[in-house]
Amino acid sequence: MVKSILVRATAITALLLLSACGWHLRGKIDLPEAMRQVHLQTENIGAEQERDIQLAFKLNKISLVTADEANYIVRIFSVDKERRVNSLGTDGVADSIALSLTADFDITDSQGVEVIERGPSRVARSYNFDRDNVAAKAQEEQTIERELRQELAQQILRSFRFALRNQSQTPATTPSETVPQESLDEQTAPGATE
Repeated sequence: MVKSILVRATAITALLLLSACGWHLRGKIDLPEAMRQVHLQTENIGAEQERDIQLAFKLNKISLVTADEANYIVRIFSVDKERRVNSLGTDGVADSIALSLTADFDITDSQGVEVIERGPSRVARSYNFDRDNVAAKAQEEQTIERELRQELAQQILRSFRFALRNQSQTPATTPSETVPQESLDEQTAPGATE
């Protein structure tokens, strides 16, 4: 009895310390309140990708609402997967494989004004291929692809936040400008400073 109380007290203390030190769930993005009501419109992206994007939005406390209720509309037109050989061994067999996902998307406000112009967002990762353990590598590839889908959703959110931050810094006397995709590439890459 005393042992279970001690275990619970330790767990609660650890959780309180983690929340107090600023630790947050991986991938959680601090978003302004204006971004909290979003309509997600997808075409040709597949059920798994759509589920991962919806999950990323929900984890960041974004309510997915109808187009009439939304402050912003995120439209994802396609998500393309590319798998290619990164390097070959001396015997001509693949040593390294590169996986990438590219989403074609744009973001508009509730009036239909573009916040982010239509263009691609891309994530990629490489892994070593072991021809002696093909089954394990196939499972690893599935795991990497799932992680890339989640990373792609996070990248779209980072692009969204950057575009809104850029828009809010535009003087009120000038009309807000659409953020081109090229300017997002450097700002939203994993590890980019903000």
